[in-house]
Amino acid sequence: MLNSQRFINAFNQIEKYLERAVRNPKWRRFKDLVDNAAFRDPVIAQFKDDLKEFADLRNAIVHERTDSHVIAEPNNQATEQIERIAALITDPPRIREIPKMETFTLSPNNPLKTAIKAMYEGAFSQIPIYEGKDFRGLLSVKSIFRWMGAWAQEDIINLQNVTVSEVLEQAEDRDNCRFLGPDNRLQEVVDLFQGQVLKGKRLYAILVTDSGLPTGRLLGILTIWDLPKILKKLE
Repeated sequence: MLNSQRFINAFNQIEKYLERAVRNPKWRRFKDLVDNAAFRDPVIAQFKDDLKEFADLRNAIVHERTDSHVIAEPNNQATEQIERIAALITDPPRIREIPKMETFTLSPNNPLKTAIKAMYEGAFSQIPIYEGKDFRGLLSVKSIFRWMGAWAQEDIINLQNVTVSEVLEQAEDRDNCRFLGPDNRLQEVVDLFQGQVLKGKRLYAILVTDSGLPTGRLLGILTIWDLPKILKKLE
């Protein structure tokens, strides 16, 4: 298949996606669709300038013809780039494509020393706390140190009878995690972490459940340390 045919196929896929994403699209030019969709879709926003340039190339291919022959044949780089963008837009990578996600949990009644030992041995910085099927909070290293700080005036901190629930009560920020499902886009993971940073806050983890809700069965945990492999899949 000629590059021009591949290019037009990918362009048409993107244009149909934009028309679905934008209300009353019939009177809008392609570039207007891009501008409008960019406010709602971070992938469109990321490639907005590329898409506008591709619109000019598409016009040259489709409209400016002599004797039914195209006068602009896209090179391999442009063709492969628009096909890659079309794939990211129409069939974006999903969370389920991440091969390995931790699923370690504890209950509120577990001893705190059990949590500390698990964090040390498993190199965890946070552990989801469930009471049966109910999510009770995210135990983080920061919340443990905050609890310890409350007892800093004591010469010895005795962990013998301390439970996880006591530390959760001292947590400074209970809004430190989000829930998504396996079919959510990987781009949403990036947006959630970046969005909290822009607000001057920190998102400790995204909990992946079968329903995308706190009441769902936990499938895995994504942290900021997973971003490099997620961004690689989005390249």
